[in-house]
Amino acid sequence: MAGGSDRLCDKSKEVNEGMQGSGGIYRPGKFRWKRRRLKRLARNMLTIVLLAIAGLAITWRIRIRPPHLPGGAARQAAITQDPPGIIFHASMTPSRAGGKPIDAAWIERIHAEDHPAWATTFEGKVYHIGYHYVILPDGTVQKGRPDRCIGCHAPHFNTWLGICLIGCFDPAIGHHWKPSRPTVAQIAALISLCERLMSQYHIPPERILRHWDTKKTWCPGRRFPYRAIMARLRQYGAAHPETSLRAQPAVIGNYPAEAATAGEGR
Repeated sequence: MAGGSDRLCDKSKEVNEGMQGSGGIYRPGKFRWKRRRLKRLARNMLTIVLLAIAGLAITWRIRIRPPHLPGGAARQAAITQDPPGIIFHASMTPSRAGGKPIDAAWIERIHAEDHPAWATTFEGKVYHIGYHYVILPDGTVQKGRPDRCIGCHAPHFNTWLGICLIGCFDPAIGHHWKPSRPTVAQIAALISLCERLMSQYHIPPERILRHWDTKKTWCPGRRFPYRAIMARLRQYGAAHPETSLRAQPAVIGNYPAEAATAGEGR
C-alpha cells in the first residue's frame, strides 16, 4: 500500500507543478480571463460590422431614394444647350385605366408614386413624369417636362427629348391592350411634332432613335412603324438644312454626367 500511496503523491505533485503560473504562483482564473477577453473581442468586432452595414444601408437609401425637400424635389437639372436628339417610347399600357384616360397627368402621378427619385425641379416646379411629350390615341399632344429640363426616360440619353405614345405595341407584354399599334392620328401627330423639334433644335434624322436603340428593351415595341416614320422625317430633313448636324453648336451633349444619367429612367 505504501508504494501505491507514494505514486499518488508523485502524480499529484506533477499536476500541481503544471498548474502553477509564472513565479510559482497558482492562478485558477487564468483561463477564464482569456475566454472573457476573446468574448469581448468578438462582441466588439460584431458591433463594428453591424455599424458598417447600417452605414451602407443609410448611404444606399440616400443615393437611390433621395428625400423630397419642402417646396422642391431631390434634384434640380436643366439643359444649357439645345436638346441633341429625340427618343421614341410607348407607355405599354391600354388607353384607359379605371374608366379614366391614360395621359400625361396619369403618368405624372404614377411616376411620382413608383419612382420618387425621378422628381426634378425646373424653374420652381416639380416634375415626376420622365417624358417631355405624350401623344394620346386621338393625336392630342400633351406636354410632360419642359424641353430644357433633364428627362428620366433613357439612361445616358436624358438630355434628349423623350416622346411617349400611349398604347401597347409589342406582343411580349402578353396583354391585348388597345391600341396595339400606333393610331393614324398618333403617327401624324408624332411626325408633325418631330418636324417642329428638328427645325427648332437643329436635330438631324440620325439623332432620332427608339428606346430599344439605347438599352435592352422592347420599347416602343415591334409593332411601332419606326422605318415608315423615319422615311418621312428624312424627307423633311433633306428639305430643311436647319436640321443638319452642321447647324448644331460645336459641343453637343456635353452636360454633367450626373445630370445626363440621374434618375436613369426605365
